[in-house]
Amino acid sequence: MSRKPRLYLAVVAVLAVTALVPASSSAAQFHWTNTKTIVSTALDKQVFTFNAGAVKCTNAAGFGEPSLSAQILDLTVSYSSCTAFGLGGVKVSPVTYRYHADGHLDLLTPLTIRSELGGCEVIVSAQNGLTAVSYTNNYNRLIEKNAVGGISYTTKGSGICGSGGTNGALTGSNEWEQLSGSIAWEK
Repeated sequence: MSRKPRLYLAVVAVLAVTALVPASSSAAQFHWTNTKTIVSTALDKQVFTFNAGAVKCTNAAGFGEPSLSAQILDLTVSYSSCTAFGLGGVKVSPVTYRYHADGHLDLLTPLTIRSELGGCEVIVSAQNGLTAVSYTNNYNRLIEKNAVGGISYTTKGSGICGSGGTNGALTGSNEWEQLSGSIAWEK
């Protein structure tokens, strides 16, 4: 057999094998219709859980701009009407989250929860790779549901804030809407 037929057979064999290998699935991504601001609104209480107990915020409002990557969205969220460890008078600093379409969450800025009545603070540093966030399409809007665990934090001040740890959690649902447009998620 000459070299050309052997080469053709080899090429055909390689093509046949590669045709049998399934194509890799595409990465999850967000879709938006324009570059206008995306806003988020809490659908239920946003609850942070730490060693000392729960911090519950009735209101959470966020905003962000669509990124060039359809796989991430940065939103700066402000919390209000919060209680901590059963006490009122709680202030929570705004925080910028990076939501990944694959369900991961990064905190791009630190989050400080200050209990005026308790005389203490819980400080959540910037951190990456937290899980899990899920997304559900809702017409032209998107529902984001947090069931995030493994949050690292420290405390400062009186004992009511308890000790720091790596067992912090965040739960709560929010609705995302794009001004003059729509937003969706695709797995």
